[in-house]
Amino acid sequence: MRPFLNEYPLPNGPNRGAGIALYTFGFNQKLTQDFGQARYDGILNDRNHMFVRYTYDGADQRLPTDYPQFPRDFLSRNQFITADFSQILSARTLNHVRLGFSRTRVGQDVESNTSQPLTPFVTGRGMIGNIDVGGLPRFGTQASVNLRLVQNVYGVEDGLVLERGKHQIKLGALFERYQDNMVNPTFSLGQFTFNDLPSFLQNRAARFIGLTPNGALDRYWRFTLMAFYVQDDFKIHPRVTLNAGLRYEFTTMPVDIYGRDSTLLHLSDPAPVAGQLYQNPTYKNISPRLGVA
Repeated sequence: MRPFLNEYPLPNGPNRGAGIALYTFGFNQKLTQDFGQARYDGILNDRNHMFVRYTYDGADQRLPTDYPQFPRDFLSRNQFITADFSQILSARTLNHVRLGFSRTRVGQDVESNTSQPLTPFVTGRGMIGNIDVGGLPRFGTQASVNLRLVQNVYGVEDGLVLERGKHQIKLGALFERYQDNMVNPTFSLGQFTFNDLPSFLQNRAARFIGLTPNGALDRYWRFTLMAFYVQDDFKIHPRVTLNAGLRYEFTTMPVDIYGRDSTLLHLSDPAPVAGQLYQNPTYKNISPRLGVA
């Protein structure tokens, strides 16, 4: 345990007894964010209007952990593209079509700036994981190294607005295709837990949590969302409008494109079984709406 013990900074705070004292350090926490948006509006003719909008939002944040050797960077990159086309079909009918694409990316990078190389807990990993000692802050890389989460969403929506006497009827449909690409190495570096300081000094761990060297850390899920709606704004009096609507929405089962989904059917089962992540999604998501103004 000597190489690991040597990496603990000497305390600079109050003594808490049992060989433990507090340690604090200064950290220059930085956050950089860039945001931009561009939009183009076009009037094709008296009946047809359109616009295209692009939005970018990116940020980098450098965060401390409990010890100065293990700083981390939290990253995000979000991009959104929307195209909207509106058409006046008649004096009482308006139609609009909207196309959209969004990409949201989240990541985390960790560092291990120890004075000498420490033996990784899991063979083949580039750095150590976490050491939890009772009474001490967590020592290590926070376990999730090179985390990457990316979601792509392709969407199309069509809506109609109908003016019919005292009624204004809105109806439409939405279709979205989701691509969730994930590299989530939680526990990939391993985590040792010691009940107290003597247990740590004597290398008597209470437990170890980790992934085997050949563990698959990535998943690529695909699923679809569909929605339909209709609403009627009925002017029952010059000063009173009744709103009544209905929305129906459902999503398909997320499926990994490489067929690696599994689940634990019963808590007493010795191992998970290959197959879908959870029970079939419900197809009874009916949302009524009723209001008066």
